[in-house]
Amino acid sequence: MAGTSKFWKAIALGALAGGAISLFNKETRKAVFEGAKKTSSNLTYAMKNPHEITNSIREAAKKIQNTVEQMNDDIAYIAGKVDELRGTTPQLVGILKETKEAFAKKEDNGNPDTVSAMAGGMKNDSDGNEPVLSEVVLKEADTVGT
Repeated sequence: MAGTSKFWKAIALGALAGGAISLFNKETRKAVFEGAKKTSSNLTYAMKNPHEITNSIREAAKKIQNTVEQMNDDIAYIAGKVDELRGTTPQLVGILKETKEAFAKKEDNGNPDTVSAMAGGMKNDSDGNEPVLSEVVLKEADTVGT
């Protein structure tokens, strides 16, 4: 036990000696003294005006509390949207699979007719042709449902 107390005493003495040696540099000495002056003036101000310090701490705490509450609201909103998407995705996959099956049946019959997948009725594209669902979208429907 006596050996450990000597160790800590030696550490403290080494730190003091290192600090004293570093003060030989003029720039370091100037920075240390300026820092000490600022710290002492801040402590003096805090001791003379404790109500201002407590008010600023309370305001900071309120800001943090408001931020946390807003984050909780945002997280709840996002969680709700995720749940909504979880419910919608299987329905969308089912619709896409049904659409793919309808196209596959049309191709099997040799009927060149196309089915419009545009909302609001049939609309023509710039070439005057009816738009059809892309093969990529239909293939994605197969992979999502599995």
